[in-house]
Amino acid sequence: MSDTNGGEFDHALLGYEFDIESFEEEIPLNVCKPHYIPGRVAALQNSSGYFYCTSYDKGIKQMCPPGTEVSLKIGGCVNKTTNTSVFPIGSRCAAQPCQNGGVCFDFSSADAYLCHCPLPYEGLHCHLLRNDCPTSRCGDVIGNKSTECYPYTNDMALNHFCRCHDWSTRPFVISFAGNNCYTEKLFVPKCEGEPPVGAVPFTNKGFYICLNNKTELFIQSCPLQHVWNDIKKECVLENN
Repeated sequence: MSDTNGGEFDHALLGYEFDIESFEEEIPLNVCKPHYIPGRVAALQNSSGYFYCTSYDKGIKQMCPPGTEVSLKIGGCVNKTTNTSVFPIGSRCAAQPCQNGGVCFDFSSADAYLCHCPLPYEGLHCHLLRNDCPTSRCGDVIGNKSTECYPYTNDMALNHFCRCHDWSTRPFVISFAGNNCYTEKLFVPKCEGEPPVGAVPFTNKGFYICLNNKTELFIQSCPLQHVWNDIKKECVLENN
């Protein structure tokens, strides 16, 4: 992960090119389990510190100063008497980088921080708004068929896409549509060959990508004002 905001706040945990493995350590299994979520902050049982969970049994640790305890609601460590934030030396959270009600957690060992964002905000500093995307937008459940609507944030060219499931087949088929799984011609990506990315027929603002040895398929959006160039296999500026 990398410098964020042009270096203004140094490092964040949910960015790019940040070598998390250099700072993570083994942790008790009961800290991040049984409800492991990548990027979740979990408090130690005695509230003396917290972990950024990188897996079921690994994470980056932050201990609280004496006289303080973890507050997952306020963020970081708080004074036990006044319930106010206590920042470690060199704290990145002291600069209040999290926007829109985001909660900040310091990780001094990695010179890093993490913003936990309330819905519908996300991003390094909770500065991005996730588009509204109810499942019904893609069509209701009909027989053995169901739909999912996947939204993007407001910095992406695509608003959303539809993931369409047909559970009557073995193996079951996953296909994609731009807006409706029942009224549009469905698209099933071909993941053979390299690179495992390519154009989708219902928009030029995104592309499909095959991950995990081509067993997982996703529709990825281009950034705002960009379109997919299938020859270059990359998003390029629109009207360029």
